[in-house]
Order: sequence, then C-alpha cells, then structure tokens
Amino acid sequence: MNIMAKTKIKLYSLSEMKDKLIGKIGTKERDKYEKKLLKHISKFK
Repeated sequence: MNIMAKTKIKLYSLSEMKDKLIGKIGTKERDKYEKKLLKHISKFK
C-alpha cells in the first residue's frame, strides 16, 4: 500500500504563511517584520 498516494498536502503561498505566522498586513508585528526585512535587504544593494 502506497501511503503517499493517500496523503493530501496543503500548499501555502509565502504571503499566506506570513499572515499566519507573523500577522496580517497592517498589524504592528507585520509592519515591524517588513521594516526589518527591508533594512536587511537594502544592505545587499
């Protein structure tokens, strides 16, 4: 019996995972995350 054939995998987009783990766009936590991310990215330009 093939176990993988019966297992359904749910795929999530990056935006969905950020919403779930960090918070929706516009929340304090998400804004803080996005600001920190942009700061780190700008170092590589």
